[in-house]
Amino acid sequence: MNVSPRPPLPQGPYLLCDDSIRPELPLVDKAGQLLGGGARVLQLRMKHTPPREALAAARAVVALCRRAGAVCLINDRVDLALLSDAH
Repeated sequence: MNVSPRPPLPQGPYLLCDDSIRPELPLVDKAGQLLGGGARVLQLRMKHTPPREALAAARAVVALCRRAGAVCLINDRVDLALLSDAH
């Protein structure tokens, strides 16, 4: 089976955006702050976010990452990663 290799992850800060850290802030806002601070790889962890909200947040964060030239990885949720077209 021929699988094309993925490009390497960008160089720079690899930061975690977790729904349990400062839960009063929306994930999209936290992601925007992390990207504004220079994150090049953002790992999105949503262990406490309901499924519909998680999908909406994942799609929004992936879009933010693309605009910023960063990569978004989604922790523990292959379904969300596929539906949001994350890396």
